[in-house]
Amino acid sequence: GWRIYDFLLLAFAFAHGVNGLSQVIFDYIPGAKSRQLLAWGLFIFWLLISLVGAVAIIGGVKPG
Repeated sequence: GWRIYDFLLLAFAFAHGVNGLSQVIFDYIPGAKSRQLLAWGLFIFWLLISLVGAVAIIGGVKPG
């Protein structure tokens, strides 16, 4: 149960950071199409890193 909790904590914290990054970057991108492309790119980045984190946390070293 704790590994699932740890993964969710990682995913939500990383989503918070990626959301903040997107807000800062959106200040410098004027076009709506560019913003949408960047938003999808950041979502895919978040998803990939979260999946790597899930594999590391859930499938990692078992406690002895």
